[in-house]
Amino acid sequence: SLNVIVVVMDNGGVYGGDRRSDGMKALVKAAGFGSEPPTALSGSYDQLMRAFGGEGSLVKSREGLGSSLRRALMAGKPALINCKIDPLSGSESARMNHMNHRSKL
Repeated sequence: SLNVIVVVMDNGGVYGGDRRSDGMKALVKAAGFGSEPPTALSGSYDQLMRAFGGEGSLVKSREGLGSSLRRALMAGKPALINCKIDPLSGSESARMNHMNHRSKL
């Protein structure tokens, strides 16, 4: 058995999920478009891990991370810590556009 611990930094989706201002969200919704952009994802990754027999924790504060990590280390089975973070707190640290395949045509 491989007892891995996965920490998800959940900022609400790809590239920060929905970083639009409340005013912009209201404009988009009033125009008849869906309220969520395609980059906004919501998931209970911790619940998914528990459904498969692992240890799952939801963390919403810095203080909760330590106790969740200790629980994961003691679980003796795969664990996932789902850390909810503010989508406006910054940008992703890895830019990978340079790795995308470019056609030579």
